[in-house]
Amino acid sequence: MSLVNKLLTDLEKQADEAGVGISDEEVLDGLKPASGASDRPYLKYHLNNLFLFLVVFLMLFAAIYGFYVYVEPEDTDFVHTVSSGPPQAVDRAQPLKNEDVAGQSVQAPNDRSGEKPTKIAAAEAPVDQVKTALVEPGPGGLNNEKEKQAAPVVPDKKVAMADTKKVSKPSVKSKPKQAAIKQRRLSPEQLAEQSYQKALRFKAQNRMVEMEITLNAALGHNPRHIAARGELIKTLSDSKRWMEALGTISTGLSYYPKHQEMLLWRAQILYEQGAQSEALYVLETLDYEEINSPEYLAFLGFLLQRDADYPDAVKAYRMALEKKPEEGRWWIGLGVSLESAQDQKAAEGAYVQALSDNKLASHLTQYAQQRLAILRD
Repeated sequence: MSLVNKLLTDLEKQADEAGVGISDEEVLDGLKPASGASDRPYLKYHLNNLFLFLVVFLMLFAAIYGFYVYVEPEDTDFVHTVSSGPPQAVDRAQPLKNEDVAGQSVQAPNDRSGEKPTKIAAAEAPVDQVKTALVEPGPGGLNNEKEKQAAPVVPDKKVAMADTKKVSKPSVKSKPKQAAIKQRRLSPEQLAEQSYQKALRFKAQNRMVEMEITLNAALGHNPRHIAARGELIKTLSDSKRWMEALGTISTGLSYYPKHQEMLLWRAQILYEQGAQSEALYVLETLDYEEINSPEYLAFLGFLLQRDADYPDAVKAYRMALEKKPEEGRWWIGLGVSLESAQDQKAAEGAYVQALSDNKLASHLTQYAQQRLAILRD
């Protein structure tokens, strides 16, 4: 404010030297209403006030600017301790030791010796070196618990940001995912096989009722299960339940129209019921080239022989014996068909082959011996 008073004093002196004064009359005239009088004194007054305001504003601005530029604030920076746990407050009541990190001497914040703390540049001390010095014990590191809690290192801003992202956040281990226990669902095929195996165990225990129920359950799961259907057909045939057996076979043939074993079962049941021609019709639905079952061919030869079709009967028997030559019963069937076809020599050889089967039934053995005796006479 002394500068302002000096400026005002200088202005008054200049006015006195110029002979400028204000008389009483001029004062009275100034109180009169304006009548086109000049506004120069009034304008000069306001210009002086504006000048004074600008001077004061510039002085205040200069003072504030000089305060922030030339007066250094007290150093209040502190560093979080780099550790595996959360950051701990630095104990400023206890003086800190200077540590040698990455070859740079760093002064503790509370050391007021007048020297400014040396900051570590990113190029001089990488983050990995700073972390090594703060974490690992030994030379260049933290040697005791107090030093770990009061680490004074203040890295560069970019280094500190990178270090905060990598180190300061405690790593949270992901919890192992619990394996979801799901109930295993079996497919229809697996359920059918499971029921079939259970039925076989019932059969081994001679529990025929439980076996039949379980076989039906297997076919309910998977009607294409051939083994279960075949076992059920045999069970029904053994108990002379022909109609149920034929129904079970018809359902199976709807899935497998050329299944040779089911066609054979159907023909055998029809023959047992006295329907010989229908049985032969069932077996003749397949050509000879399609048949690979020796039992199928042997029963076809038997039906052809009963139907007096001896050449085809001979053909069917010979095809069956090619696949299973040790079967004595079929040799006798071939001998009968050859003898009926007036081929005595070939029939004699067929009977001889039949007698070579040690498992041949006694009545069939006796029949073959009788026919040989007749043919040799």
